[in-house]
Formats: sequence, C-alpha cells, structure tokens
Amino acid sequence: MMSIFSFTAYTNNGEIKKGLIEAMSINDAKELLRKQGLFVNHIVKKKESRNRILNKKNVSSDDVILFCHEFAALLKAGISITETLSILSNDGGLAGFSSVLSDILKKITEGQSPSDAFAHYSDIFDSLFISALKTGERTGNLSASLKSYVVYLKRNIQFEKKVKQAIAYPAFLVFALFAVVGILFVFVMPKFVSMYSGMGTELPYATLVMIQLVDNIDLIALVVVLLLGGLVVSYRVLSNSPSQKLILDKYKTKIPVIGKVIVDFSVIQITSTMSSLLKSGLPLVASLEMTVSTLKNTYLADKLEKAMQAVVAGRSLSESLHQSRLFPAKVSKMIEAGESSGMLDTLLSDVSEFYEENMDHKMAQIMSLIEPIVMLFIGVIVGGIIIVMYLPIFSMVDVIQ
Repeated sequence: MMSIFSFTAYTNNGEIKKGLIEAMSINDAKELLRKQGLFVNHIVKKKESRNRILNKKNVSSDDVILFCHEFAALLKAGISITETLSILSNDGGLAGFSSVLSDILKKITEGQSPSDAFAHYSDIFDSLFISALKTGERTGNLSASLKSYVVYLKRNIQFEKKVKQAIAYPAFLVFALFAVVGILFVFVMPKFVSMYSGMGTELPYATLVMIQLVDNIDLIALVVVLLLGGLVVSYRVLSNSPSQKLILDKYKTKIPVIGKVIVDFSVIQITSTMSSLLKSGLPLVASLEMTVSTLKNTYLADKLEKAMQAVVAGRSLSESLHQSRLFPAKVSKMIEAGESSGMLDTLLSDVSEFYEENMDHKMAQIMSLIEPIVMLFIGVIVGGIIIVMYLPIFSMVDVIQ
C-alpha cells in the first residue's frame, strides 16, 4: 500500500525544499527523491488524519469523477481554488467528500500547495490525480490537467466494468453448480439413503460410494473449507512478500487464456496512462515512473521499471520496451513511429484503443465458449448424481421383469 512521506531536502544549488511524496516505503521515497536530484535531510511517514479514516471508504470512483468535473468547471470559470473547494465542500451532492475537502482547504490556506494537500488523501486521490495537479500548478492550467485525468479515469473504469460484466455470468453458473450439488447432497440424497438402508438388497458400487459421500458430507465440507481457507491465507502471506509476490504474478501471466488477458489488460493500462501523462506535459521518464506505480502485477511492473532504467541510460522507449519483452514487436514498432514523428502520446492512445477493442472481441469469444462448457459440466455432474442414486431402482425393475 502506498504511503505519504513528508520530507525536507536540498537541491544541487543548496536550496531547501519541503514537500510530500508518495511511495511504498521510506527507502523507496528516498530513492524517488534522489532521482529528482534532491538530497534528503529529513523524511517521516505522515499519519492518517481522522477525517481520512472516516471518509475514504465512503467515496467511490464515480464520486471522484463528479468531483473532478465540478472542480475543473469552477476553476475554468475563474473561481479561485480556495473558493472552489469551499463551494464543493458544502455541496450536498458530494456528501462523502465534505470533511475531506474541508481538511484539504484548511491545509491550502495554511500554505501547502494543492498537490501536497490532496496527497494526504492518497486512498481517495491516486498518484495520477496528484500528478495532474502538479502539472496544472506548473503550467498554470489546473482545469485542463483535471479534464485530462477525468478522461483517463473514465476510460479505465469503463474497461474494468466490461471485464467484470464478462466474468459475472460464468461465475454465476459455477455458483449455481455448487448450490445445486449442495441441495442434492443435503436435502434430496439423504432420503434415498434412508430408503435404501431398509431394503436389505445389494446396491451398485457407484451408489454405495455416493451413500458414503452423503454420510460424510459434514467432514467433506469441513475439509473443503479448510483447504480453501488455507489457499487464501497462503496466497495472502505470499503476496505480502515482495519476492514471492513477484513469482506469483509471473505465474499468473503464464496461465492459459487468463495470462494473455492479464498481459493485454496491463498493456492497455500502461499505454493509456502514459498517453494521459504525456499529454498533460509530464516528461517521459516521470511518466514511466508514475505508470509503474499504477500496475498491480509486480512482474509486469518490474519489466516496465527495467525499461524505464534503459530509457534513463539513453535508449529509446521503443527499444527499451522491445528488449523487456513487455510489448509485442508490432507495438514497439508503433511506439518507434510515434517517437520519430513527435506524436508519442497520440500513438500510445491509439495502441490502447486497439488493444481495448481487441480484448473486447477476445472476451466475447471466451465467454461464448465458457457458457456452453459450464452448462454441459453442470448437466453431467447433476445428471450423474441423479442416475447413480436411481440405479438400485432400475435394478429392481429389471429383477421384477
């Protein structure tokens, strides 16, 4: 989880600079400051304010988009940032933001820059939002920077919703399978077991196995719950270790079908984020650094960070990405064309749109295959259970005939 650190540092000219920086740890914060040409004198982790703890869970992505729209519109109308925040903090439509914006307004009136004031609430306003504010402060056009951020945020949210909607129905079918099997084992099959126990006839082997499963359903359920719980706990423990999480994230990208989706989604995220940052006026290396921090897959983030280091060493972005094998060769060629023409931000946006359309098509194909497979699996499992439990009845009918 990213944290906010307050620092005092010296520039190459010996000037004192104070501010806030977002990083995973205090060592990462020092390294980021060093890359900015600053010599750290003092750095401490900022404590969360009470308002932040109370409100960060009450603010959704839609709230952030609405806030950014209104924030940008009021600033464009010529209203000062302090007056704008005062208006929005009293707006009933932004109820979840009220105390947060009041606290930010207080920090700005005390002398903090808008980007530093908003950085105290990094759980609500991500690093790209803070970057957009810093760019706006530098260019003197906060409203334009905020609009660029809103376009990026909307696009990301819409794409994530598409992915969630695509997997919702197959997930429901799998849940339905477990629910139906559970109902059969708990309510239906015990009646068959009690009926067969009083018959005194030899039962088919498959039916005997099923009866044993019914008799031990409590133990089986306990074992399944413990196994699933163990897997979840193990995953979380491994995820808390940076080295182990790197290995886990690497294996995720190797899973058939799913791994390709993860990589393609990351390509979309990287290209759309970098396009947005470059359009807002952020330098290439700073854009790469910011993009690395947005990636959830540490394996892919590590690849992009190595590409960034190659760019810092003097190589072109296209060459660095090609050597990292993060992007396919055709994407690296498109980026190379963007570098040559001076339209890198536009080319990255085009790549993002191409991959998004391609992924929409692939997801539709995958879902069209998954649905009949899951339905067939449900039919085989449920039908198999019913047939096995009716086998003794079929046998008795044959004997009578």
